[in-house]
Amino acid sequence: MKQCLFNPRKKAFFFILFCILYLNSTGQNWFQASKRVASDRNMDDYFGRDVAISGAFALVGAPYYNVPVDGGFVLEDAGSAFLYHRDKNGDWIQIQRFVASDKEKKDLFGISVTIGNNYAIVGTVDDSDDANNGNPKDRAGSAYIFENDESGIWKQTQKIVASDRKEYSFFGWSVAISGKYAVIGSVFNPTNSDSDVWMERAGAAYIFEKDESGHWNEIQKIVASDRSSYDEFGYKVAISDNYLVVTAHEESEDENGEYTKLNAGSAYIFERNETGNWSQTQKIVHSDREAYDNFGFSVAIDNTTIVVGAPDKQVHYEGGDWIYRVGAAYIFDRTGDGFWEETKKISTHDYHEYDSFGNSVSISGDYILASSNYNETDTNNENEREHAGAAYLFKREEEGNWNEVQKIVASDRSYCDDFGEAVAISGSNCIVGALKDDKDESGLISITDAGSAYFFQNGTIGLKENKPEKLIYLFPNPTCTRVNIDLGDVNFITEISVRNIHGKLIYTQQFVSSQHISFDLEGPKGLYLVELKSIDNVSSIIKVMKQ
Repeated sequence: MKQCLFNPRKKAFFFILFCILYLNSTGQNWFQASKRVASDRNMDDYFGRDVAISGAFALVGAPYYNVPVDGGFVLEDAGSAFLYHRDKNGDWIQIQRFVASDKEKKDLFGISVTIGNNYAIVGTVDDSDDANNGNPKDRAGSAYIFENDESGIWKQTQKIVASDRKEYSFFGWSVAISGKYAVIGSVFNPTNSDSDVWMERAGAAYIFEKDESGHWNEIQKIVASDRSSYDEFGYKVAISDNYLVVTAHEESEDENGEYTKLNAGSAYIFERNETGNWSQTQKIVHSDREAYDNFGFSVAIDNTTIVVGAPDKQVHYEGGDWIYRVGAAYIFDRTGDGFWEETKKISTHDYHEYDSFGNSVSISGDYILASSNYNETDTNNENEREHAGAAYLFKREEEGNWNEVQKIVASDRSYCDDFGEAVAISGSNCIVGALKDDKDESGLISITDAGSAYFFQNGTIGLKENKPEKLIYLFPNPTCTRVNIDLGDVNFITEISVRNIHGKLIYTQQFVSSQHISFDLEGPKGLYLVELKSIDNVSSIIKVMKQ
């Protein structure tokens, strides 16, 4: 019979850890705030194929959404994007649904989305018409720009296309925005920046700048310095101020154009100079590159930190076999002399074969959100569900090192949801797309592959004590059931609340001048969050593991 005994080593370890949490107001508590689905969802909408978030606004693409038109008809797979706003209560409310002004069936409007600074851009890779809805070129692609006007209504202000548009270029496969600059990936584009040298599916990206009148103008077409056929440059794009990253996940040479490893992948960094020109300053690859890693399948940038996903990265046990498609992500930082160097490779603590970690990545400040859309286990690495999906949060500590701090999954996770197909993070909020989820927000009505999006919020709250000699002990941790808290000479704790990882309250109790507190932790095995609330209503969050 298994026994749970108090371990003084664990108590001492937690004592040290809690001192840090308590005095420096850290600790992680990202909880699911809401689940959202399309307001009039249908089978195979793939709502959640791409997601974006910026401040109080979020955008979700549904490229296979059938758009209703007059007469009761629909435009099959025309696509839509759904705009959400976070209200004062923290709830995410759908406020608009975007469609293209010249919508047509099979356009796939919503295959890519981005939002920021009161502008949103939606990619439409299968659109064939130019900016004036003419001159058709099959699947040349386009993107649509929406602006938040003074009344709070978002309106389409422009449709943009490539100046040298070609058939099957897939302009709009990826989109990104930062300030007055936008970049659009054209992943199958065959021509160079002068449009006179043809290489099949080499790829390109186009930079647009917003002028004083609010009009977006193409200012530059960029390609890889060592472009080659089938590299798919432009598969993903990311931009932050004067830095731009474009990936080529099927590119095969290293940063010097040597050591060919098929589809190892690469990324290209461009910087804007004082004249406004964007030029390639560096090609980056990962330090442990192997064939078919697909480095560059995802990318994100925030200021001078870049994160690149390689979801097909393998893991090799020493003296053992390869574990395929575990996945990884790589962090690059810009040094003082302007060189971008790999500073960290991140992976998950509970990796499995075919997890595809790094399928989607996002960064905001000191947090990275990276997904494993084929991961099969819950937060406790249990309850397998094929391709249910998961996402992982990493935090940059004071010394600059990145550590995994939390695994998040859908509260109603199920088979083949692909939770993590797309992720985005902004401040203390993040969003995860599950394009093959069937269930509605209540979990009662299922529509095959309609898709959904999950919003998570960082519930970390700080509690600062001016007298560090006042210490608190919580033990044992992990525990089987019983939790003991010794407040020592701290007498300002008035309430304790316990929530599960999904934020559901399972226990609460108030106290008056208590030094020793004990309670039973009800519920299944897993991670729980104990909140200690002070007399002036500020809190500290402590993780407790039930085993």
